[in-house]
This record gives sequence, structure tokens and C-alpha cells, in this order.
Amino acid sequence: MEEVEDWIRANNITDKNEINNLYVNASLPPKYNAKGELNPRDYDTFAAIQVTVDDKALKGGKPQFKDEVTEADSQERELFEETMLKNGIKDYNLSDGWGFFGGKDHLYKGTVFIPIRDSVVGSLVNSGQAPKINLPSDANSIN
Repeated sequence: MEEVEDWIRANNITDKNEINNLYVNASLPPKYNAKGELNPRDYDTFAAIQVTVDDKALKGGKPQFKDEVTEADSQERELFEETMLKNGIKDYNLSDGWGFFGGKDHLYKGTVFIPIRDSVVGSLVNSGQAPKINLPSDANSIN
């Protein structure tokens, strides 16, 4: 989707039918519906979550989209280590490396966008998963 959007911007494409064709050719659902509005089923709402991960969590130890993430500063590195320790991950340590010889563990931060459906029913239908809801029978049993 990012590649298609980059192409659209670079070529100043504004025709919604042409944009839909580009999306479909990239094996994506059309961006606009028949009314010319953003296709709410596939592109309407997203949740944005700020995340921080060390390079061990990434395939190959490097971010796939380097322009989408930044490297954490020293204060963020300290907070990350503290959080890991508080959550029971004992002896967690980010290496600061060995001067000119490298070896520094990298810590990256960025935003993850997650599609959100407008309703619980819509989310369940689109997820393909059965609902797993274990609610108490009365409000007094909630702690």
C-alpha cells in the first residue's frame, strides 16, 4: 500500500478510478467505493500503538522499513531495560558495545497501525475467529 501511495503522490494522481486500479493491480482491495468515498470496509479506521523493540525481536536484527522507525536514545534505552526487569525478565541488558569494535544492541521505536472494525460483530466476522468472551454474570464479581 505504501508503494502504491508513493506512486500516486509522485505522479500527482487524483482520479479515484485510476487509484482503485493501482490498488487492485497491487493485489489490494480498491481504496474507494462506488460513491467515491474511502472504502470503510478495508481502509477506514486504524489504531496506532507506539512500540519499542530491541534488534533481537526483528528478523535479521534490522528494521525492514528503516524510514518508519527511529533508534531510541540513551534515556529510552534505560526506561526499556527498567520496564523489562519490572515485568519479570531477569538480567535483561542492552549492550552499549565495545567502543570502536561495535557490538551495540540497537533499540528501535515506531508506530504499529492495526485495522479496527466499526463493530464487534464486524470484527468477529472479519477475523474468522470465534468470540472468546468470559464475562461475569454480575457486576459485583468484577474486581
